Amino acid sequence: VVLRGHDGAVWGVVFSPDGKRVASAGEDGTVRVWDAAGGGDPVVLRGHEGTVYGVVFSPDGKRVASAGADATVRLWDAAGADVPVVLLGSQVVYGVAFSADGKWVASAGGDGTVRVWDAAGAGEPAGNPVELRYRRAMRDVALSPDGKWVASASTDGMVLIWKCDVCRPFEDVLTLAKQRSTRELTCAERGTFLHGPSCP
Repeated sequence: VVLRGHDGAVWGVVFSPDGKRVASAGEDGTVRVWDAAGGGDPVVLRGHEGTVYGVVFSPDGKRVASAGADATVRLWDAAGADVPVVLLGSQVVYGVAFSADGKWVASAGGDGTVRVWDAAGAGEPAGNPVELRYRRAMRDVALSPDGKWVASASTDGMVLIWKCDVCRPFEDVLTLAKQRSTRELTCAERGTFLHGPSCP
């Protein structure tokens, strides 16, 4: 089955969890979601400015995340029904991955940073990611099934495995925070770090 439509090279491809669809990442700045059997026209997701290097389905198959040369990760409705959530990095993004529970998205950037985002796009600016920094560009990223680790591929020939405490379920993160805290947050700190209103 040959799926035609991209204008230029195709940089990434992935099956949906149920195997019925294929998503592709193109040099033409589009993500296309195809019927894997070749039936009908693809859903064309437009918005990236420049090449799309990576694409992945969420575990439930309802969303698609894409990584672009425009320094963004975009979270799309796989059916093309909604405007995407745009997560902004600082340089080209080469790789993207969902966590097994679909709550987190990790991205691999040309600036040597792996970013772990809230897949709901929460925070201001959208996502407010945890950043894991290295000295060379990152080309790909993966999250472990238990959500505790992030693996990244670097251009210097290294595979790096990072511990990711924030990628655990919220209850685990809250327990960990209580174990590590030495004092209560000030009013100003609550406003800054919890992204909510500070004390009256």
